[in-house]
Amino acid sequence: MISQKMRDSQFDLARCFMAADGIKGLREISSIIKEVWNESNREHAIKYRVGDKVWFNSPKFGRIEGEVTRVNLVNLKVRATKGLKLGNWKVAPSLLHMLTHHLI
Repeated sequence: MISQKMRDSQFDLARCFMAADGIKGLREISSIIKEVWNESNREHAIKYRVGDKVWFNSPKFGRIEGEVTRVNLVNLKVRATKGLKLGNWKVAPSLLHMLTHHLI
């Protein structure tokens, strides 16, 4: 679901692309993209709490499973407990999935 603020930002972004004149226009475009990205991350971050079991795909190391150790506005800190590279990771909330174990 796209919030009204994000829709307005998309409209502003389109307007900037049409009227971009040099570096000032590019800075304004960059600012709008950053604002939309941060808003999206905040919406995803509220789903997670410290202690949640999560997983994400790393392009280099494949599937990483772990536990959320800290929730920030821009990213979450995850302590990896299973995967090719263990340790602490900073991950964008939009890339995380809740870990569910299916009992057979």
